[in-house]
Amino acid sequence: MTPTGHSRVGASAPASIWDFPEHGSRGPRARHDRAAIAALAVRIADAEGLDAVTMRRLAGELGIAVMSLYNYVPAKEHLAQLMTDQLAGEYAYPVMPPSDPRAAITDLARQGRDIARRRP
Repeated sequence: MTPTGHSRVGASAPASIWDFPEHGSRGPRARHDRAAIAALAVRIADAEGLDAVTMRRLAGELGIAVMSLYNYVPAKEHLAQLMTDQLAGEYAYPVMPPSDPRAAITDLARQGRDIARRRP
């Protein structure tokens, strides 16, 4: 760990968002959560493209200062991780193990294609 609490996997590799606590222990009580922030970022990207997703834009839409947003999401790379996780939640997995693994893999590939088409 670095003095700022970031783990160092490689010289330039950012730590995963999941390496950080959901909410800081100092300051006022958190008004937002990562799921809501990710959902907002995905909505903006869907409506206006990925370039429209900025920390400043998210903070403005959430009604908080940009620096306050960094209490929830330490870096834009972490926001990308949250957005990816949000979209992965759109996959529908079978409740029971599939009887035909190849068909199950084909179904997951089809779902991935459909998600990518819905969210270019």
